[in-house]
Amino acid sequence: QGVYIRGYESSEFGKKNFLNNNIVSGVGVFENPNDIIIGYVLANKLGLNVGEKIKIAIPKTDKTIFGNIPRFKTLIISGIFNIGMYEYDSNFVFTDPNVPRKLLMLKDNSYNKIEILYENPNKIEELQKKISTKINLIDDKLYTLSWKDNNSSLINALNVEKNVMFLILTLIIIVASMNIISGLI
Repeated sequence: QGVYIRGYESSEFGKKNFLNNNIVSGVGVFENPNDIIIGYVLANKLGLNVGEKIKIAIPKTDKTIFGNIPRFKTLIISGIFNIGMYEYDSNFVFTDPNVPRKLLMLKDNSYNKIEILYENPNKIEELQKKISTKINLIDDKLYTLSWKDNNSSLINALNVEKNVMFLILTLIIIVASMNIISGLI
């Protein structure tokens, strides 16, 4: 099963965190560096419970005399979360940031993605523009993605559903009004 690995500092789980409120089994804190928190759907698919071990493999390989060998890391499941959105519950795992750094061979205190939580999600475009202008000054290869960009298929589906429901209700009202008018005439 392919998953997205996200690293979170243990100190972040003590704060008001979306993941901390949705732990259904185990704990939402990394008590040791090899702890991992997985989604409810993923745990059911793979038949995993809290305390069991899971092996993570990434596409980056180590070159040896026997050829290229993928990088592996065995982790212990410390918690299972259920956000209620299938894409997250089946595709995301959370761990200490040092685990993905070691797997991806990144330097200490370096990241390949930074996530910013904003109090007002409806005004995310304003914040995204401000951040984009700042990071473009640092490096033009850096870019921003908002929650609307990441979930564009869901937003498009909701917009289509809204338009179709408007059309259906309009047709129902037209048919009903025509029946009432013809009955009165």
